[in-house]
Formats: sequence, C-alpha cells, structure tokens
Amino acid sequence: MKKRCHFFLAFLVLFPLLATGQTSNERVFYSSFRPEGWDLFLVDQQAETASRWVENEALEYNPTWSADGEWVIFTSERFGFPKLFIRPATGGEARLLLTHEASMQDQATLSPDGQWIVFTSTHEGQSDIYRLPFQPLDTLAVDDALNFTNDPGGDFRPAFSPDGQSIAFCSDRGHPIKTHPRFIFAMRRTGDIYTMNMEGGDLQRLTDATEWEGSPAYSKDGQQIYYY
Repeated sequence: MKKRCHFFLAFLVLFPLLATGQTSNERVFYSSFRPEGWDLFLVDQQAETASRWVENEALEYNPTWSADGEWVIFTSERFGFPKLFIRPATGGEARLLLTHEASMQDQATLSPDGQWIVFTSTHEGQSDIYRLPFQPLDTLAVDDALNFTNDPGGDFRPAFSPDGQSIAFCSDRGHPIKTHPRFIFAMRRTGDIYTMNMEGGDLQRLTDATEWEGSPAYSKDGQQIYYY
C-alpha cells in the first residue's frame, strides 16, 4: 500500500532528535551551535538536564542510537571533512567507524534489529546510500559496503521503516540542477522523497516537488512518512 506523506514543518528535522524509546526515561541527542561550532549534547528527560556529550574543535552532528541503546554513531569533521565515528552511549573514547578513505560519510541510520548500518557517502563520486553489517567493535571497510542507490543524482538522509524492511530517502535524481535565480555562482537543486527495500529494489517515488523535500522519517506504525 502506498504510504501517505505529510509535511513536518520544523527546522529541527535538519538535525534529527533520536531517542532510545526503550525505557520510560528517554534520552535525546541534539547538535548545538553554542557557544561556537557544533557539539553533541545529551538530554536526560527525567533529570531535566542537558550535558555536552562530545566536545571537539571540529563540527559534530547527526547522532543516532544503536537499537540496543549501547552505542551512538555520529558525524565529525575532525579529519577536515565528514566521517562517521562511534562511541559507547555511557561515554569513553570516540573512534573512527569506517576506514579513513578520501570520501565523505554522513547521515548514518541503524536498522531496528541492530544488524545493519546505512549511511550516505561520496565513496564512488556522487552522494549515494550504502549498507554494511553493523559491527560496533570493528573498523568497517567502505569498500565492502553495498551501494544501494548508485545513481548519477544525489541521494541523502536514509531512514528505516519500523519493521526494517524499507528505507525512505530523499534524492534530486528526478530533476535537473539549475542555476540559482539570485546567486549566479550557486546551483539550485530540487529533491523528492523515495522508498526502496533492503536490497535497493522496489524503488518508489512518493513526491514530485518544485523545491527541496527532504529528511523523511517514518511514523511508529510505518503507515506515514514525515518530511520537511
């Protein structure tokens, strides 16, 4: 059944707030500009406190929890451009999750069963969506990742359905890249929402936009998709 799509008009969807949802005391990560740069903060809703969880001179953003709540994967630019790092949720050393290639990696998401990590990368030139087995104690090789999308267009912001069988994402593949009407040196891209299965097949285009539509997220029952 084709899922209904709804607008979720909120700026915070650009930096998704992700909670474990496994206990009554939920914890939430978010990125903050304060006092300068981007660091990661952890909110404990029961204690009503927010504490800096990762502090680095580089930009840190896009955190996501593992299914068991034991690990947090996030993006850091401490090597000069986006790379995926992993750290125990209780604290400790953050380390590089993927081999340090020249490509960028960002926007990680983990399958509900904890078996897979899906992320965006420029490993093969354009921004595509990749899949690897999630092995939190190992450093993973980007060369071993399955390229889900492998399209000349840009593919971004993957999100798992609650049953782990589908992935929603946004892509500009359906539109030409145009010159921006006001900024002559900038390009204007238009994005739509798509879904695919866990093998990258059964591709469905859900929107046909005139502007950018992105950051899809499934409802808890999997029957709706929210996006900005």
